[in-house]
Amino acid sequence: MSWPKTLLEYDVDFSASPVEQNELTLTDVNTNQPMPFQLTDIQTENGRLKSATLCFFSDLPSGGKRNFLLHKISSEIKKENKRAVTVKSDKKRILIDNGLIRLEIPGTGIYKKILPPIIQVGDNSSWLGSSELPDKIGFISMKVEEISVGDLFAEYLISYEFEKNKQFQVKIKVVADNDFIVFEENMSGFSESDSLAWQIKWNNFNPEYRYCNDRPNPEHIIDINKTGYDNFRWEPVSGYPENPAATHHPDFTVDQKNLSNGLLPFNLTPYFSSNWWRHNTSAFWDNKTGKTVGLL
Repeated sequence: MSWPKTLLEYDVDFSASPVEQNELTLTDVNTNQPMPFQLTDIQTENGRLKSATLCFFSDLPSGGKRNFLLHKISSEIKKENKRAVTVKSDKKRILIDNGLIRLEIPGTGIYKKILPPIIQVGDNSSWLGSSELPDKIGFISMKVEEISVGDLFAEYLISYEFEKNKQFQVKIKVVADNDFIVFEENMSGFSESDSLAWQIKWNNFNPEYRYCNDRPNPEHIIDINKTGYDNFRWEPVSGYPENPAATHHPDFTVDQKNLSNGLLPFNLTPYFSSNWWRHNTSAFWDNKTGKTVGLL
């Protein structure tokens, strides 16, 4: 069993031997080669590091070992690390791009007009969607802050304040070599009656098919003696046709078909459920363009 390439994080205490950030290098002991790394949660005193979180990539093959050494070098030695995530910003917008996925978010600062956490999102060739956050429950202000931007990833925190002490926060992280965006959402003070929803609109993405945990089912295998992508009757984005072979639930066709307004017959939840209408992940794709969107 092997472990895939993963972004690792280690807390480091420099208080016994404070150093400047540009004096540090990370070496792969097995190959004696320098490793790209990034420091976050940095605490300093008189310009020297007291503590930080060390971030770097590594895998672990079956039966293998990995050894890394964080050590001090002369600040005059130039480290040739090329950033894998680019960030371009002005006063209004920040463009984050890792070569596989890109997005625009509001520029850093405080706003009195509500803006969505993500203005646009797309892959390396086109913008696929945008988002909206309605201003309808007493919006007061929002703040965009940079958490960390370095060789490996870019991370931002967007905080919203509403009347009656209601708060909504979104942490957005784009990591090198990942074809997905990491979100962390937190909210407090809201009730179900507020009916506030952050809406992502895929206005330049028209998928042919959809997939969830329990789809496709065994009855959608074309040939039980074969495997592979082409051996399934994948579920169209509008739902399976109404025929006995496609009926997952014997009593409810809505379990398969979209509603008349296009609403999907299932919801995404933060946990796995064994029923047919709640799932913790889903995927949508278009064979003609090769575009795919996954939500989890």
